[in-house]
Amino acid sequence: MCVGDFALLLNAGMSVKQALIYNAISALLCIMGMVVGVAVSNISAATSWIFAVIAGLFLYIALVDMVVLVHYLFIYSQNQHTI
Repeated sequence: MCVGDFALLLNAGMSVKQALIYNAISALLCIMGMVVGVAVSNISAATSWIFAVIAGLFLYIALVDMVVLVHYLFIYSQNQHTI
């Protein structure tokens, strides 16, 4: 369990018990993901699919962050023209 995640959950309004439960669930899912990743990595036919999925996830994360910034800049530029 990560102390930073625990503090963030507490700051979001969760009780200590809820924060501990959600943090434990997150840690267990992380371990399960590692086990599945190690098991699938031994299959040579699956490596190209793994790389494709991971690349897609990185693109998704980058584009979601960029769309918010572009939207903010568009709204900001619209407000500058009205002044």
